Amino acid sequence: MRRAWVAAGVAAVLGLAACGPTEPAAPGGPGAPGASAPPSASARPSPSGAPSPAPSGKPAPSPAPTGSTGSGTAAPTPFVRTGVPWHLDRLDQRTGPPDGRFGARADGGGVHVYVIDTGLDIAHAEFGGRATAGADFVGEADSRDCLDGLGLGHGTFVAGIIAGTTYGVAPRADLVRVQGIACEEGSDSAGRRGAAGAPAAGAPGAGSQAGPQAGPEAAIVKSVEWVTAHARRPAVVNMSLNLKNRSAAVDTAVRRLIDSGIPVVVAAGNFSDDACGHSPAGVGGAIVVAASTRTDRHWKDSEGFGSGYGRCVDLYAPGERITSVLAGGGTVTDESGATSWATPHVTGVVALYLGAHPAATPAQVRTWLLGRAVPGALAGVPAGTPNRLLNTGGL
Repeated sequence: MRRAWVAAGVAAVLGLAACGPTEPAAPGGPGAPGASAPPSASARPSPSGAPSPAPSGKPAPSPAPTGSTGSGTAAPTPFVRTGVPWHLDRLDQRTGPPDGRFGARADGGGVHVYVIDTGLDIAHAEFGGRATAGADFVGEADSRDCLDGLGLGHGTFVAGIIAGTTYGVAPRADLVRVQGIACEEGSDSAGRRGAAGAPAAGAPGAGSQAGPQAGPEAAIVKSVEWVTAHARRPAVVNMSLNLKNRSAAVDTAVRRLIDSGIPVVVAAGNFSDDACGHSPAGVGGAIVVAASTRTDRHWKDSEGFGSGYGRCVDLYAPGERITSVLAGGGTVTDESGATSWATPHVTGVVALYLGAHPAATPAQVRTWLLGRAVPGALAGVPAGTPNRLLNTGGL
């Protein structure tokens, strides 16, 4: 059985471009950017039909990194984790071979990361008390995550990539749970069921803020609007979700969030098509992330699913065989690929950058990311898609 969070679609189709305007130079050095369907909270299947256990040699939580000072100057000594999985190792190396280490001077301390997703297990030990409940717009208010049929919580897994103590890119960032995706939002044309375990979008219940008539699009819009109104800065938003079509309401809400001064990182989608045809990947100024494999290729599987591509993509990040946090306790490796897993790697690096440059604008953050990404690093990249791979750039 395959894991996927796919729901029925919204029929809005727009012709908005996702190519951002010319951005000012980012703090810390010049950057040179290159050339109501369901939120597809895109977890994908492992070949065995179940999540694999984390590697037996997983690194034990290390002493807390010193991190950035918050004054715009990173701490001088890198904090190095050893024995890390391939996807964390890949982020701080511009060339191979992998060295089994991940080092960074910044740690995301003081940065608030808003995770708009299926939920988040805020009590998980990997979050070390840094995760809090923000708002719920699907079903009843709680502080947990909903699980798919194989027991994986999509939002928790995403949050672990961003800021888990052991495998997180920014292990001192603060996480805020914003539930905007229902676990059981239908199925796609292949008949794959969405994750079960939570009321459908807009289902009435104590604490639900979406209302009994609200659908998946409305819940996402409300989630974005809530972050716009309540975010504590410096902040970054992770949206590991994708609508099957363009939605004017979602696009407008995300554009306003970016205009308010908060970077938004979104998935290119798992439809193996042009990311510009989907929301929120088609929003100008959003940081749009495609998925790469451990062999540095554009991710595509044998069943027709694969990473979104095209001019709306900003850069690639690791999205296959990722190890992260398992809702309810422990960690797990998902053997498959997904742009949902690639997106939080970029969000984590943004948190590192904001920890060192808390006043940076979304345009400056995007400029820095694209300027530090490794050009031409990937094989199999579709025509018209920027070939850039995420890199921490010495943070």
